[in-house]
Amino acid sequence: MGSDEPANFLLSYVGISGFTIIFTVLAIGLALCVIWDLGKYEKRNEGFLPSGQPMLDSEVKVERPDGNLPHLIISLLPLLTPVVLLAAFKCDILASMFFAIVLCVVLNIKRIVNIKVLQDTLLY
Repeated sequence: MGSDEPANFLLSYVGISGFTIIFTVLAIGLALCVIWDLGKYEKRNEGFLPSGQPMLDSEVKVERPDGNLPHLIISLLPLLTPVVLLAAFKCDILASMFFAIVLCVVLNIKRIVNIKVLQDTLLY
């Protein structure tokens, strides 16, 4: 089977898998295509205005309820729970995600707007 020798030599010499090489070449190729497209559009004078005013005019104004947002630590606890349970306690992934969801509901129960609908959903 002499056809595998060049590939094996390359992988043993470089020390990385073939998938890494393939995806690196694809990423470089995609970047070059984008750069080529941008140059083509620039030659045709297509693009955004330097002031950016049409983009600013098209922005949608959304009201954010800043007063009802949880504290940063309360927001990060449900995200860190699965990591800690998986790494420190070698817990199952489903159990760790369950605990994270329960923790999220417990910490944010006062922010749930329509608690009656939630209770009806859980009870039936």
